[in-house]
Amino acid sequence: MLVVLCMDTSYSMRGEAIDRLNDALAGWARSMQAGEKMARTTEFALITFGAGGVRKWRGSESFDPRSDRTPFVPAHSFQPPKLIADGVTPLVEAVRLSISVIEARKRQLARDRVTWKRPLVWLVTDGRPTDDQGHPSSDWRPLAGEIRGLEANQKLALFAIGIPPIDDQGQATLRELAPERNMMYGRFDFSDILVQLDRSVEDPNYKLRGYQPRQA
Repeated sequence: MLVVLCMDTSYSMRGEAIDRLNDALAGWARSMQAGEKMARTTEFALITFGAGGVRKWRGSESFDPRSDRTPFVPAHSFQPPKLIADGVTPLVEAVRLSISVIEARKRQLARDRVTWKRPLVWLVTDGRPTDDQGHPSSDWRPLAGEIRGLEANQKLALFAIGIPPIDDQGQATLRELAPERNMMYGRFDFSDILVQLDRSVEDPNYKLRGYQPRQA
């Protein structure tokens, strides 16, 4: 299975949010390296949007999103970088890149005659999509339609997670992007988000449990 972590690292993620995200990713990676979860046939890719624009990652190295180099690595080899937060929120560009790297990897696997389950994209953000000047963008609307088509054809499943301080419009955007697979958190509970991700890998029909009340 192919899984993309599409993570917001924009300026608003500075402080507690980015620290908790880094801690959760590090702990999650250690558990996979120890063989506690994930089949060896599962591959992960990390895409970030915010600091440095939209970036692909392999371990601590980020590289140009236009590069043909794949960001996918086996689950037991996943090594998250120490992420920093800055910049605007080019969410649409990041989701499109996530779809692109999945399609490229599927072509590679097909050449090797390797089969795969429906890929997953896990999007985590604390705000609305913006343009390169930081202004709210409506470019997500055509993207939502494209995702519907991809999901209908079993080409991927998008999970959309909102974290504080996401506002009502940001939440509405995520619900449009992923009507059956969205969740809004009232705290920076990245560990629980990764638990939900684990479940989605185990169950290809997994859907999120809906809105989670805001908590301090």
